[in-house]
Amino acid sequence: MSYKADATLYELETEYLNTFEYEVLKLEEVSECFHVSGDYDYILKVYVKDMDAYRNFVVTKLTAIKHIGSTHSPFAIEQVKKYHSNTIIKIDSFGSRI
Repeated sequence: MSYKADATLYELETEYLNTFEYEVLKLEEVSECFHVSGDYDYILKVYVKDMDAYRNFVVTKLTAIKHIGSTHSPFAIEQVKKYHSNTIIKIDSFGSRI
């Protein structure tokens, strides 16, 4: 299963950034990592077997990285919509397709 993990460092110092990025490259569970702006410093895409494996990853690997201030893991309760298209759909002010 794939999970999203947000990570915040104690400070955005070059040493902290370099250490975090170097350590994340070694984690086989992490398939993607983005340095972002906003509430978090990094967004990671993590692949593990199940929620127990995810918890173990966060507790033993992710939070063990030096300079991690906090992590955040949002989870979907239900998928409301899944739409993939390159087509632009025009909608009027009443929510109807034009």
